[in-house]
Amino acid sequence: MIIPKKVKIGALWYDIGFIADLPDAEASLSHNQLKLYIEEIAKQGAQELSFWHEVLHAGNGEMAEENLDWLAHFLHAFLNENKLLK
Repeated sequence: MIIPKKVKIGALWYDIGFIADLPDAEASLSHNQLKLYIEEIAKQGAQELSFWHEVLHAGNGEMAEENLDWLAHFLHAFLNENKLLK
């Protein structure tokens, strides 16, 4: 999967950036700056899961972390296994 440079989540556009080393996380979301950060040293699969996790955070900030993790893994696997990602 190619992680885009920008995504629209709801009514807002979020820029996606890669950071060399995020403390205590593989990704981070800033609602104030409308930015989604992914750790660039992570392996491709981990970056993709982090992307989906943070997209889900942006769409539903109230969901528990373990539910977001499960849903991100499910969504990523479903889209990959059904060849719905480019």
